[in-house]
This record gives sequence, structure tokens and C-alpha cells, in this order.
Amino acid sequence: MAVDDRTYFVFADTSDPMCWHNLHFTRCIISAGVSAASSDPAFAAAYADGTAVYVPYVPNISRSTGFISRFSISAASTYTVEYDAEYTRYKEFSLLPSRFSCVFAFATKEDCKKAHELYRWDLAQVRRFRLEDIPGTRVHRANMEIISLMRAVLPRASWTEQDRQAVWRHYWSGGGSLKVEIPAMRDGSPRREWFESGEIWEHLIEGRLTLLDEDA
Repeated sequence: MAVDDRTYFVFADTSDPMCWHNLHFTRCIISAGVSAASSDPAFAAAYADGTAVYVPYVPNISRSTGFISRFSISAASTYTVEYDAEYTRYKEFSLLPSRFSCVFAFATKEDCKKAHELYRWDLAQVRRFRLEDIPGTRVHRANMEIISLMRAVLPRASWTEQDRQAVWRHYWSGGGSLKVEIPAMRDGSPRREWFESGEIWEHLIEGRLTLLDEDA
């Protein structure tokens, strides 16, 4: 378990120059939202009342045809997952951290190990941080496997807006493992099957995390 409720573990990729600089010189990570709020009064007001907009672009609803190719679906699906998640957060959970601006962290070494075992993330990159008590800090505990599940299944089925919103309400409400039913092929025959996300708990953090490890 975490040392206390302010200690978090982050996969810090020090092959990235910005990450390396932060760990070696500033010895902290500051989320994009809190960083922007500290320097821009207009954004600070929007951040405080939950009206800040983080999405880099919105889906093109004015395209000439409603028919799209399989390649188009595949190419757009990863961003669509994040856009749908953010749309529901903005509309219904506006004071929770945005995935577009937060720091992703784990509260336990056990969850770091689960991520390593499932995705082969390098455990040697894990560093301990302390979440500082500063204005604007926000933390949301979420099941990251819902994101992974939707990245896999969104391109493989037709989803109503209501179906997609139900998924993301579950995610932002802190829901656990999620099951969805989609078309599948088994033994050369089409059928419908259930797929379940499982659980790995991560924390979406808006705030400042100070490095605790000395060997970074």
C-alpha cells in the first residue's frame, strides 16, 4: 500500500527530455491544469468552476457523408475514446481532473505491478512522489482498464450515444470492472460475446507531485 494517502507511484520515462529535466532539476511534476491556472487568471476562473476546455480538437460532424471506412474508424477510435470520456466528464463531472491535463499515478505498488504484467511497462521507471497540499488540487481514482477495454471494442461495434455515455458515467463514478457485449467471430461464425475490462486502479491528479526517491 502507499506510505500514506499523499504518496503516489508514477511510471517516469526518463528517456523523455522533459521528464528527465523535471526529475533531475525541479524534482517535481505539475499537472497541466494546475500549471496553467497558476499563470493565467482567466483559465484559473474556468478551472475553478469546471468550465475549462481541454480537448485539442472536436470530431468533424459536418463531413459530406455519414458513411466512413474501416480505416477511418480504426484511425479515429483511440481519440474518440478519449473525447467521449472527456465529453461526459465536462458535462456531468466537471470538477474531476481531465485526462487531457492530469498526471497519471498509482496509489500502490501492487497496481504498478499489475500494469507491468499486463502491458510490460518498465518497473524500473517507477518513482515515488508526494502530493503537495496546494490550491486547486484534485484527485480521481479510476479503473484504467475501462479505457483499455473501450480502445479495443469501440471500432468493433456500433454504439449509440446513450451506450457510450453509460460507459463513461461508470468510469467517472469510480466504477469497477465493466462488461460490454459486441459482435465477434468464433469458428467462422458471427455471434455476440461479452468482454470484461477487469480492474487496475490509477489516480488522475491535478496538482504538484514532489519526488521522494533520491536515485532519480
